[in-house]
Amino acid sequence: MMRRRHIPRGWKIFLLAVLAIYIVYGLWLGAKVKTVVATAFASPEKVVPNPYESFISDEYYNHMVHYSDERLLERPGERYEYLLSPLPLVVHWFTGARVWIWYEDHFYRNDEHDSGCGGASILFDLRLQNGKWRVVYSYEAP
Repeated sequence: MMRRRHIPRGWKIFLLAVLAIYIVYGLWLGAKVKTVVATAFASPEKVVPNPYESFISDEYYNHMVHYSDERLLERPGERYEYLLSPLPLVVHWFTGARVWIWYEDHFYRNDEHDSGCGGASILFDLRLQNGKWRVVYSYEAP
């Protein structure tokens, strides 16, 4: 009869610690990206100063601000809302990461029910540059 090999307890604890660190770091990156997207979507103007210059380029940031442009066309009794996903999907490695975040945009007329709805996802590629995370690519998919 063959004896089953067991993973030593020390290795189990080490592997669980590494997994926990990976998950917590991914949650932190996702929260950082979500904050940038929420700030861009809340911007009332088409082109604004980028408060996250060390994290995302002006081009990518203002491209997200552009998608909140519909709010400039609101008439009395109309409003737009953007609902971001609670948790972005994050896959990261030592020198890079990929983050997906989903959102829905809702249009309300005269405080009635949802008069229109759409959704999309935004993909971000991040790279570790000089010890700081930086968005190097952003793409919005319908």
